[in-house]
Amino acid sequence: MVAAADTWLVWCATAGVHPLSGDVGDLERAARQLRGSGATERDVLDLVDQVGFMTGMWRTAAWVQLRRTI
Repeated sequence: MVAAADTWLVWCATAGVHPLSGDVGDLERAARQLRGSGATERDVLDLVDQVGFMTGMWRTAAWVQLRRTI
């Protein structure tokens, strides 16, 4: 989980997104970039889960859809 949070923070810094106010679209872009860089499916899901919990995105239908389809 710590690695997922670090990944999110680094991605946000490079993308110019505030880590606590990013949206599901930002998270999807981060997850796809992570996957494109060779990360495992588990690492990508950890990112989605950790950021969803940390930001409260997990409460939205858009996050649930992303979690199911990423």
